[in-house]
Amino acid sequence: MKTKGDFGFRIFKFSNSNFASWDNYSGHDTQELLGLFDKFESPLIKDWKPENLLIEILLLQGFPLDSHVREMLEFKANRLLEVSSEFCEHRLYVCLDKQVKPETVAAIKIRPEDILVCLDSALSDESKITLADQCNLKVI
Repeated sequence: MKTKGDFGFRIFKFSNSNFASWDNYSGHDTQELLGLFDKFESPLIKDWKPENLLIEILLLQGFPLDSHVREMLEFKANRLLEVSSEFCEHRLYVCLDKQVKPETVAAIKIRPEDILVCLDSALSDESKITLADQCNLKVI
């Protein structure tokens, strides 16, 4: 008999990073180097998954694996996640959508010590300035 549900625990395993690794280039061909830069337009691997990247971001920002992750349903235009832990005084907010809508940027109200992580390509320059004035903005 199969059952679905939350049994109170998760299993994690080590796997490759969602961030693409850069190999040092020691050649002298400018075109070849430009080609390498073009391949790294995004710092993420080709088939990254939001749930895997979220766990990696959580760990990179110093949050433990048992942190509480809550989807903030009050944001309708984007999926914004709030991460909290009893071991961290600040909170981590993560939006991995391809575009962060202006209405989401206008509605985000977080403390200066909190961290917001978004994709760099998802934010306009104006949105980056607005959010960086409000919190600790980190872009991928």
